[in-house]
This record gives sequence, structure tokens and C-alpha cells, in this order.
Amino acid sequence: MILSKEQNWTFVKAPLGRGLKYRALCDADAMEDADLRSWIREFREWGLEIRVAPELPLKMQAFDDEAVLISMQDPAAGQPSFTAVAIHNRGLVAMVNLAFERLWDGARRFDEKTRRKERK
Repeated sequence: MILSKEQNWTFVKAPLGRGLKYRALCDADAMEDADLRSWIREFREWGLEIRVAPELPLKMQAFDDEAVLISMQDPAAGQPSFTAVAIHNRGLVAMVNLAFERLWDGARRFDEKTRRKERK
């Protein structure tokens, strides 16, 4: 994970508290982490829509068709190290959002038993 627990909780709770629609895709490997599954159950109670995909190519956040933030792990850096790229180009944002929708449509809803071994 890139953020601390407190940062993650604020990052999720703040927009939901403002009534924004918020969806998250998690990869199946992440479901092996008991702490993360616990967080996700809590986030779902707050209103976060969650689905699980067999795998995800990268981490991203999309904001209202205006901007996308992509976080990419740097494999040469040793310890987990990420580079974030903010995209404000409407065409590229639209393409990244299409990729998200495609992954979303192919993912399954998160439930209490969602684990990696249940991959399709």
C-alpha cells in the first residue's frame, strides 16, 4: 500500500461524506491481506462500491472525467517505490476511464468470502 491506514481511511471517507459516488477495484491478490479485507468491509458500509478483478495493471484514481492520477511501482527502486503521474488531458482521461469501466464490468462484487482462490 502506498498510504498509511489513516491516510487511506481519510482518502475514502472524505468524498463519501460529501455524497460523492466512489467506486474501487481491488486485485484478487490484495484479498489475501486480512487487514485490507477488514478495511474494505468498513469502506463498503460507508457507501464505497467495491469489485475485485483477477489482476490490475496499475493503481489509478479518476476524478469526474477531468483528471486521472496513476501510481506506478518502480521495480528498479528496491523497496516499494511509486511514481505518480497526474493526467489532465481530456482525451487520455477518457481512454483511462474506458479501461476502468472495462475492468469494472469484468470484476465481481466484493463479499465477505472474496479471496484470491475464487478467481475466475
